[in-house]
Amino acid sequence: MMCYARAPIRCSWRRCPTPRSFVPLPIIRASLWILCLAAPAPAGTLVENTTLDHDGLVRYFDYYVPSSLPNAPVPLVFVLHGGTQSNKDMLLLRSTWAQWPIIADREKFILVLPNGTTEATGLSGPTGDFTWNDCRGDGINTTADDAGFIAALIEWAESDFAIDPQRIYSTGASNGGMMSFRLALEYSNRIAAIAAVVANLAVDSDCSEDQPAHPISVLIMNGTMDTWVPWNGGQVIGNRGTVMSAHATRDAWRSILGTSETPVHTDFPDFNSTDNSTAALDRYFGGAEETELLFHTISGGGHNIPSLSRYIGAFAESLVGKQNRDIEATDIMWTFFEGHTLDESGEGEGEGEGGDPPRPTFFLYEEGDRFERTIPDPVDVEQPIRWYRDGIELEDGGAIHGANSATCVIDPLTAIVDSGTYHATYDNGSKTGALYGPLVIIVVEAGELPLDGLSVAAALAGLLSSLGVRVLVRPRQ
Repeated sequence: MMCYARAPIRCSWRRCPTPRSFVPLPIIRASLWILCLAAPAPAGTLVENTTLDHDGLVRYFDYYVPSSLPNAPVPLVFVLHGGTQSNKDMLLLRSTWAQWPIIADREKFILVLPNGTTEATGLSGPTGDFTWNDCRGDGINTTADDAGFIAALIEWAESDFAIDPQRIYSTGASNGGMMSFRLALEYSNRIAAIAAVVANLAVDSDCSEDQPAHPISVLIMNGTMDTWVPWNGGQVIGNRGTVMSAHATRDAWRSILGTSETPVHTDFPDFNSTDNSTAALDRYFGGAEETELLFHTISGGGHNIPSLSRYIGAFAESLVGKQNRDIEATDIMWTFFEGHTLDESGEGEGEGEGGDPPRPTFFLYEEGDRFERTIPDPVDVEQPIRWYRDGIELEDGGAIHGANSATCVIDPLTAIVDSGTYHATYDNGSKTGALYGPLVIIVVEAGELPLDGLSVAAALAGLLSSLGVRVLVRPRQ
């Protein structure tokens, strides 16, 4: 693979998922045959072992550039490794994080994967067992200015690429998730939103700030059976500091952001009956400067990241606990990110005239389900949101008149979903654009037999996700 950099470096894309076979899936008004398809390797360039001098240390990072970037500023996403890991661990075949380059290709953003430092020497490097200085005052033996390093990487990215300063995000799991919490507290003037997985706030915090200067939206996703960063709080595995419980972490962020006390609750379908895990979402609206808090409970889940398409394997589960395989966490995170900008109150977040056409999102339903969607950023409009199926406007019950409502319902009278491509438009003067469009609604026959413990919809979702298609599973209402 050809790549470019300021100095000779090693560059490769080496990891490609194993092909998997699927049987025919009955679809209303259509039949879909899936034949032995393999997930393609990302088409862009992974530039490895780049260095940046910061605070007297040589710091290492990798970054991924999609095959083609639009002639406009693009988002920047940081993916932070877990404790005693490196960025090389993030892109292994079975790692859920390996979905991020595929998403970057699809959505066109720059992806940066930095390394922390070792606790033994305080140095960084291209590979090794690295840790982030994530605010745990009683368990992390590092004084590295990691938050300042990420801020320096933002400046580096802005100097080398056309970065949209309103769309810079951070995510990570465990130590990387806690580091994202720190960025939310200390660099809220640069970071638009963060997503933290299997991570809780520290009880004994060394963070220089306990309130962000600029409120930003937060996504949390934790497993109830996590014994490494305990769901109920306490000592992190290996005596690496004391953390709050998941609920206390949620409540702390709810208080910081000033969101609603009562969430909108949804349960995701239990697509995989063999994973001993289910997923649910509590969404807290109405935070300062239009921020929100998304709290995902992964019941039965361990210290890992949910995925439809990338299974960590039985051996890894024996070490870190069960992996939920009902949702694609990375797609959920990106969908959350793209709904938020640094200036949350800014006009025109929707895609209007002159912008790029909306990208398709696939939704999976069973025959007889009602199509009901929650808008991430409720649009305050007096005029109806107009829905179309296959380019034809839906009349009467198909039109949505829910001003100030977070929930859209198509055809509630018949409660039957037709297969097709849907999109929605709205216009209230200052905001004109498309919501969730186009949506490809795929309806499978009710009561289909499972495939190796997977429902038909789960099998299809896993395939589409592995091929780089954004798949959002419908939460049960």
